Amino acid sequence: MVRLVKSQHTMKETNRVVCDTRTRGEADRSAVGDADKKQKIFGRIFRQTKIFRFSVLITLLLTVWVPYTPKNDITKVPTAEAASVGQLQGQLNGLNGQIDALKNSLAQKRNEKATLENQIAVFTMQIDQLNLQIQATATEIEKTKTEIAETEQKIAETEAELLRQKELIKESLRVIYEDGRVSAVEVVASSDDFSEFLNRSQYLQTAQEKVQQTADKIKILKEELDSRRKVLEGKKSDLDNMKKELEGRQADLASQKAAKDALLAQTNGQEAAFQTQLDTVRNTFNSIQSQIDAASGAMTSYGNVKRGQTIGLQGNTGYSFGSHLHFGVYRGSQDIDPQPYLDNGTFSYPLVNPTITQTYWGIFSHRGVGWPGGIDMSQYFGAPIRASADGTIILNSFMPGGFGHYIIIDHGNGLRTLYAHMQ
Repeated sequence: MVRLVKSQHTMKETNRVVCDTRTRGEADRSAVGDADKKQKIFGRIFRQTKIFRFSVLITLLLTVWVPYTPKNDITKVPTAEAASVGQLQGQLNGLNGQIDALKNSLAQKRNEKATLENQIAVFTMQIDQLNLQIQATATEIEKTKTEIAETEQKIAETEAELLRQKELIKESLRVIYEDGRVSAVEVVASSDDFSEFLNRSQYLQTAQEKVQQTADKIKILKEELDSRRKVLEGKKSDLDNMKKELEGRQADLASQKAAKDALLAQTNGQEAAFQTQLDTVRNTFNSIQSQIDAASGAMTSYGNVKRGQTIGLQGNTGYSFGSHLHFGVYRGSQDIDPQPYLDNGTFSYPLVNPTITQTYWGIFSHRGVGWPGGIDMSQYFGAPIRASADGTIILNSFMPGGFGHYIIIDHGNGLRTLYAHMQ
């Protein structure tokens, strides 16, 4: 009501200046007529709006009549505050350097990790291949050992057959041969006549030939078997050596793989440490950035601002259901839909990539259900709120039952923007 009285007083003063160029009677009639019109306008506003919004609309009406002189120009920032922001910005620059260094270190460790993983994969593949070769060699060795055993068995059987043949001849001749031969003198000496000698001699010769043939066959077979056994034993020796070599290579690869595994574990630890450091520095960076944004918001409480300059932080003050920003556009004292101005670039979004929670014709409005009243948007609690265009902050106030902490910026050409429910 105090503002209303001041407004009426200002209107009367303006009318008084106009009346100086008219007759006193005409001035009186004009002043009365203007007063009646303003009273009707204010009456409609009282009837159509909620009482806690009325003071904002009155303020917008008053700014048409009363020129505003900013309390503080943006260029007149207190030295201590500027120094504080400068110090914070210096810390921010230093943290940027740390973040870049940690990112590089992290990228390097990830490259090292990828290289080690590839090397370990190669070692694992080679070890698996050697395992297959060792298994195949071991199988071949067992097969060769079986063949050697079979050959030795055949040799033993052949030698036994040779002895059996000798025993048969001994039984037939009733003569024991020490070296496998019988002299003719001994046969003649044991014969009664010459005819018997010839018969016995012929039989002996035949038996000798038969024994010799059998012995020769057995000897040849034994030589073949001995040769086969030597070949198999040589093969087994080669296979044993190959198996030892493969096992040596396998052990060497396993040792190299173990070293790479240990290095990979160390690299993983270093990567995790760098990531933790990076997260810590980023959190510190964000904290300092918030302090800078808050300080910047405090410095731009009044005066000239540029598009994108921080003027406050997203909050939940006033008549609000959750943290958000109420953004309004006004032409004179009439609120209009902000979306076309945001779409065509006249104004930029006051929040970065916000979520629009209510459009211009939303169900909740400062004028009541179904009435237009700006748009609601949100990013996160404490998000920096930036001026949508160049202009002058003409009002920075607080309305407990309405917009809470709000700012109005005059952009010229009759356009103004409203930022409400700020911290």
